Amino acid sequence: MQAPASVINHAKLQATFGQASFEQLVQATYQGDPLADAVIAEFAQCGRTARQVLQTGLVEGLAQIEGDFPAIRAFVAAAESLPAWVEVSRLERGAQAYCSIGVLWLTLALGPGSLVHTYSAPTIADLLVQTGDLEHMATKRIIETGTWGMAIAIPQQLQRGGLGYVHSLQVRLLHAQIRSAMLKRGWDQTKTGLPINQLEMVRTWLDFTYVPFTALARFGIDFTAAELSDLYHLWRYIGYLLGIDPSIYQHVVDQASAAGLLAWVDGSMQPPNANSRRLTAAMIQAVSELVQPLIKRSFKFSFALVTALTHHFHGRQLSQQLGIKRSWISLLVPLVVLANRWQRRKLRRNPNAWQTQIQATAADFRERVVNANPTAYQPKKDG
Repeated sequence: MQAPASVINHAKLQATFGQASFEQLVQATYQGDPLADAVIAEFAQCGRTARQVLQTGLVEGLAQIEGDFPAIRAFVAAAESLPAWVEVSRLERGAQAYCSIGVLWLTLALGPGSLVHTYSAPTIADLLVQTGDLEHMATKRIIETGTWGMAIAIPQQLQRGGLGYVHSLQVRLLHAQIRSAMLKRGWDQTKTGLPINQLEMVRTWLDFTYVPFTALARFGIDFTAAELSDLYHLWRYIGYLLGIDPSIYQHVVDQASAAGLLAWVDGSMQPPNANSRRLTAAMIQAVSELVQPLIKRSFKFSFALVTALTHHFHGRQLSQQLGIKRSWISLLVPLVVLANRWQRRKLRRNPNAWQTQIQATAADFRERVVNANPTAYQPKKDG
């Protein structure tokens, strides 16, 4: 199978990871999500009725689906089939560890942490610019990313019909919808493979696991080995709901194995391009606007803070490639790290206070998700 032009460093990848692993990587660039892609095709054939039937299936379950909709039935049946390796108790512990981050630092982890790394991949940045996402509607899209990020973290909400379960499947279908639309426009697969392919999806999965976990640790918000193990268990199940091929990420159980997978993915990708820098600049602007009311300071201060944090998150090399400059607040970052570390250790010494904060954060997340404006991935109210 011929690798698309976007895949580079063939010889190095083969030498480092082996021929079979390289072939798996190339194959992943041409793989979409067959179950979700079939649902989008069924939507095109059956229209609004199919969309309403799907929503019923997501919220109320497979047994409530009526009519001849084989693709929707197959999609919902697969989503409801809990993989044998899933331990529900570990999902709950992983959700609690996620809630321990808090709203402010989750916002910073998802924006300056996750999304910046997502944008650093030219294939993803180019697609986002082509679809009009995240540059002209940067604030809205980041809020929507946060809405999903909070929905999946609420304990017991990855069960059938729960907020995290429904939101994740809706995100998955949005990806399939974009994939279908881009292919209809004459997408050239010889350049980058399929739009939103399996390689890009697993990279994005790492953007919400390894990347923010590493970034948060740099700011004094760390996790124990047991917490990280449960977090990755949680995210492996989220990856399953999102339609990512488990054979690519199933071995990831901690930061070390995640780093290995990221090296495999990023080793094949070209450096950030102009679209990467455009989206990063728009993201920093948008996150600065979102953070300002949380820290109750001027926008100028908020912008300088977010810029400094983003630079610290990703280090000098990637920051330079993305046009992220150090700000005067960079000098204060060590104080932020110490404050976070002290606060987290203080809470850990008091189990009741630790659990109280987690419960308060989970309640906050739920309220924000329930009261959020409709997202791009949710169905319109008219069906």
